Amino acid sequence: MLNHRRITVPPVKLDASDEKKTHHDTPTKAKVVGIIQHYERLGIPHIKRDIFKEQGVAPRTGYRYLEQAKKAKNKRVQESRDPDSDISDDEDGLMTWDPFGDDASRLHNSKRRKETRGRAPKLGWKEIHAMDKIIEDWGIEARQLTWQALAYEAGIEDVSENTIRKAMGTLDYHQCIACRKGYVNPSTAKDRLQFSKVMLERYPDPDDWTNLRFSDTVHFSYGPSLSPRIIRKPGQRYCPKCVVDKQPDEPKETQQEHSWVAVGWNFKSDIVFYDAKSSNHDKMSHDVYVNQILDPVVKPWLQRGDDFVLEEDGDSGHGGRRLAWDPTRPKSRNSRQNIVQKWRRENNLKSYFTCHNSPDLSPVESCWQGLGPNTQVKKVGHFDSETTRELVCEGWAAVSQEHINKQVESMPQRFRDCIERDGNLTGW
Repeated sequence: MLNHRRITVPPVKLDASDEKKTHHDTPTKAKVVGIIQHYERLGIPHIKRDIFKEQGVAPRTGYRYLEQAKKAKNKRVQESRDPDSDISDDEDGLMTWDPFGDDASRLHNSKRRKETRGRAPKLGWKEIHAMDKIIEDWGIEARQLTWQALAYEAGIEDVSENTIRKAMGTLDYHQCIACRKGYVNPSTAKDRLQFSKVMLERYPDPDDWTNLRFSDTVHFSYGPSLSPRIIRKPGQRYCPKCVVDKQPDEPKETQQEHSWVAVGWNFKSDIVFYDAKSSNHDKMSHDVYVNQILDPVVKPWLQRGDDFVLEEDGDSGHGGRRLAWDPTRPKSRNSRQNIVQKWRRENNLKSYFTCHNSPDLSPVESCWQGLGPNTQVKKVGHFDSETTRELVCEGWAAVSQEHINKQVESMPQRFRDCIERDGNLTGW
């Protein structure tokens, strides 16, 4: 009978280089190193093996990650001592990028290491700011250039239009249809320029405009248009349901509703409709202005003690065309004899006439657009006085006091823009 003896083979110790290394993803490595560095910085007692086990990392692998992080930090410390490096130490000894470098967020602009991922952009911040400076310094001439022409003026060549457009888009630049304004003759431009200088000197700050009230008259047409418009499909021209019959009492021409309003800082008047009583549809007479506007509307404001200056347009129905802001203008012979001027003196109304042909220099003009009466009237077909008035009132009710206050605050900027444009119309 054979005796079997158990043979024990001594274990062979493998060299560290022969041990199969386990690789983890970058977030896992960063988490292990970050947790331990955080505990060490705050002096919190901890056991590294417990942290390795919690993150699913072998102790040997975890210590290797810590050693690699230590070597990388020492290398950064040595490079930070190089005066040409864009790396600096903060108060805690951490490595931070210099935010005031050429472009610290992009590796291709780094002075200490070379970017190997893809190619560098054709347009850097230096080129973008060069084009931005041309736009700001040259004004409208530069803004009318094409993208490639703009780049050429900045000394940039061999760059596509799409690349330039995207690069300038980082500064929120884009091309759009220009805001075109009407022609202003030299005489009117001179008056507008002088008016802007006088008013800006008199009221330089937005707070100076809080006691001014801006008035304006607007006329809304109603009645039959040249040709009634209907909704139909192709081929329905002679459809019986698409024929509009004339009415026996239908007015032969359009008529108008005349309205007057005033706005100011934290002030908004009701819309006032008046009867022009004139053969000229939209012309206001002195009697109408006094009896339908000044007496019933403006006088109660004065009687209750409101302190304000009323801005009026230079319409002849408002008592003369002399511009109160221009002392060099000769006075009209009848300017102090008409009933409007007499009413102002008797009731101590402080007022002045705005410059002619200057809708952009009065905030009340901005209240008629947008959600205002003009837009509301266009939404619904209106062929009678009652419907027109209802639509105008609905539109005026939609104009918020916040919107009015913003327009009043913009007055100094409006005059500055007018001066910059030598009296021509501005974008307001």
